[in-house]
Parts: sequence; structure tokens; C-alpha cells
Amino acid sequence: MKKLNDKLVQDPLFKIWEKASSTWNFAKKEVIPNIEELTPEGLTRILKKKGYINKGKVLKIIKRESREGFHSNVHFLELYFSNDIQKEVISSEIVVKIPKTDDLSKLAGKYEARFFKVVTEKNKELPVPTCYDVAFSKETGYSHVILENLSKTHEELSDLPVPPLKKHCERAIESLAKIHAFWWDRVDDDYRINKKAFFEVYEINEQIMHNVLNFIGERMSNTRRNLYKKVYSLYPQLHWKRISTKKNLTLVHGDAGFWNFFYPKNIENEKEKAYLIDWQSWRPDFGMHDLAYMIGLEWYPERRLLMEKILIEHYYNVLVEQGVKNFSWDECWYDYKLAAIRNLYIPINQCDMKISALWWWPHLERACLTFEDLNCMEVLEN
Repeated sequence: MKKLNDKLVQDPLFKIWEKASSTWNFAKKEVIPNIEELTPEGLTRILKKKGYINKGKVLKIIKRESREGFHSNVHFLELYFSNDIQKEVISSEIVVKIPKTDDLSKLAGKYEARFFKVVTEKNKELPVPTCYDVAFSKETGYSHVILENLSKTHEELSDLPVPPLKKHCERAIESLAKIHAFWWDRVDDDYRINKKAFFEVYEINEQIMHNVLNFIGERMSNTRRNLYKKVYSLYPQLHWKRISTKKNLTLVHGDAGFWNFFYPKNIENEKEKAYLIDWQSWRPDFGMHDLAYMIGLEWYPERRLLMEKILIEHYYNVLVEQGVKNFSWDECWYDYKLAAIRNLYIPINQCDMKISALWWWPHLERACLTFEDLNCMEVLEN
């Protein structure tokens, strides 16, 4: 690969994970290539195979809404069942995600399908939407996931990019910590870190950095240019040192902004959990990448300095409550700083991907400010 042109493959660990996972074996199943081909008979057949329907059938499917995402088309469907259906087993409202037809979208769809296959097999109690079906075709690269529709009890944040209220932040942090804790030190044997491949991807990222800095030109000071060059020179070795031991690693979401959660409408009810969605970018790594992404990259200093340590301490306490051991608070805080350094890569890659500057330019500013506030240069040099 001469050029990295998508956020899925600009990350060294994701690229290695992609190669390691080439042997993933999905059972040959019926994949829904587009929503117009999903019939009541076909959906009944899918749900019976998964055990959600033992008797009865789907009589009618009504498409209430369709949304176009970056990699997928998301369809919100309402189902009408025969009278003898087991209504408590499956919701009458579902979501069907079907990737777009380009190769990168197919790759994203494959990863989300793989995630829900793993979750379904390992733990159905994690704070992610219930998956009624997942399918992937190795021959065509097409996939789909069928999920519960959470809109009756949960809601998305609608005021992007305004920071969420503290109670929403805490609920999201709790769910993320529970997901990380479940996968803590459980990375399977497919995850074999190839040092050569790891540094090859970082070398490509370095070329991307030089190209983007040339494009930015005089709009970036020499001080920040030198900072970027130093980060790209030193960080790969730091990252390698951290993950090559394979200790205190988990599965990270990779895009865990606060706007990728569904929050309970009754946010005051502590028994209600937030659900983390959009799992196209997950990979094995150290968990603080998700925290640095959602706090260090997304927030300006005034809000971040007020909430940052409180939320990370809350995350750490939930980890401990969930049974994570041999991971000290000092290690947690070091990991957060280490991940904050890596945030500097994100706006550079977003610019290279031609994502709107309305996204990558503020990300660049916030990533640099977080780096300075946390004194990450000390981590980088030591």
C-alpha cells in the first residue's frame, strides 16, 4: 500500500489487525446487498435461524427512515408480526446497516460485522445494541448487521460540537470502561504484532505529515512544525514499547466520541446505561486511546481542564470495580498522556483524507493544546 487514504488503515495496529484477521471465518450466510431486497419472508428466515422466532412470521416491513453515513447506509424499519409471534424476544423496530459498495466501506462493514459476531458469542450484556443478525460474504465483500432500535428509550446528542453535560459524560465513560474491562488482557492469538509492518505504516504516516504541513504552509508556526516532526520521529518507538509487551491491552472502539453513544432518555436513572455504536474502527490497543480521543481531541482547554481528570478517575474506578488488576492509576494517567500524543496524527490524516477542514482544523488546534497542557513533551523525550 503506497498511500493510506482512510482512517481505518492509517493506524498501525489496525493495519496489522487487518492482516492477522484475514483468516476470519464467517459462516456462509445470506447477505442483504441492499435494503430493497429485504422481504418479510427473508427476514423471517434470518430471525428463525438465529432463534429469535420459533413460531409465527414477519408479515410486513415498513421503512421509516434511511440515513447515509460515511461508510454505511442505515435503515430504520418497523416490523409487523403474525399474532403468534414471541413479541418479548425481538423488538418491532430494528436498524439494518448495509455498507456502501466501495472497497473501503466493505472493509468497514466487515469489521463491524466481525465485532458483533464476537460480542454475540462472548457477552450479550455489554453496553452495545443487541445484534439480531450479522453476515459477511468473503466472495463479494458485502455484509450487514441487524440491530435493535434504541430510539424509544435512548437518544443521541443533537448539539454537536457542544460538549455534553457531566451526567452524559459519566454515563458514556462507565459504558466504555465496562467494554474495556471485559476485553482486558483477552486479546486472542490472531493478534500477532509484526514489528516490521508496524513501523512501515508509521513511515507512510510520516510522509503524509510532510505533505500536509506543506499544504498548510505559513498557517502553522515553526514551533508547531518542529513539534510535529519531533512527535513523528519519537512516538512510533514509544507506541511500540507500550504495546509489544501485550500487557494491559484491550479492544478499543477507535472513534469513541461522545456523539457515538445513545444515552438513556431518563438520564437520572443510574440503572440505565449508555450504548456505544458504530464499531467499524475497533482494534486491539491500550484503552486510553478512546479516552484521549473523546476528551483530549474533542474539547477545548476550559472544559477539558475542568472535567478531564475527574472523568479519567471515574473510568479508572469502574475498571477496578469490573475486576481489572495490576494496572495502577499512574499507569492509567501515563497511557492517557501517551494517547494524547498520538492525537496529533488524527487531524493530519483527516486532512490527507480530504475530510472537511471544519473537522480537522479544530482537531489540530485541540490536539496541540492538550499536548501542551499535559506536558506531553516530557513523556515523548523520556
